[in-house]
Amino acid sequence: MQESLEKFVNTVVEEKVFLFERGQLDFNYQELVDNEVVTIVGEEIQILDSPIFSEAFYTKLSSRLGITVNEDFNSIVEFYHTAYEYFREGNKSVSELRKQMKNLLNSLFIMTYTIEEDGKPLEDFVFSLKTSDNNVFIYEFSEAFSRNLHRLKIPIDRLRRILKHHYSQIESNDFGISRFMNGVESYCVVNPSEGKLLLEIFLE
Repeated sequence: MQESLEKFVNTVVEEKVFLFERGQLDFNYQELVDNEVVTIVGEEIQILDSPIFSEAFYTKLSSRLGITVNEDFNSIVEFYHTAYEYFREGNKSVSELRKQMKNLLNSLFIMTYTIEEDGKPLEDFVFSLKTSDNNVFIYEFSEAFSRNLHRLKIPIDRLRRILKHHYSQIESNDFGISRFMNGVESYCVVNPSEGKLLLEIFLE
């Protein structure tokens, strides 16, 4: 599958397109369908939220844009916004662009913070966010954060501070709060002994 994956990712990045018609690709993409990288809906080929695609997509896009991400969350912000502007030039579907950028942000979050145990860079970033800066990015960040909360190995006291502050940033948005609560719930299931300390945030 590696060859077809590379061809597909190269096409996505170079043509700045996320949606394709069946006859638009000049190689056999059945392996991508079989491995749930893409799916076919009618005459349209759509990209799925796949770790296989995300890793290859990041590698190619990083090379194309000439930037990488590191433990400083600002590098993720820069990568996200640069990628968004890069793809916005060629994408006709705003909803598909938003969906793929959300998936990209989620995969960047996993790459950077699910193995990071200190949590200081993430705390610094969350406390630097202002809701007036960019609401779209804040809520997409919030979703990535919530989806991966149960994977984080950050000390509970620091995680509690991060969550308490981030909750105050999104508490006026019902959709944001719903995703936030789902993330806390997932964390409590995986870490029941520490979950009570997080739930107390909502009682203060």
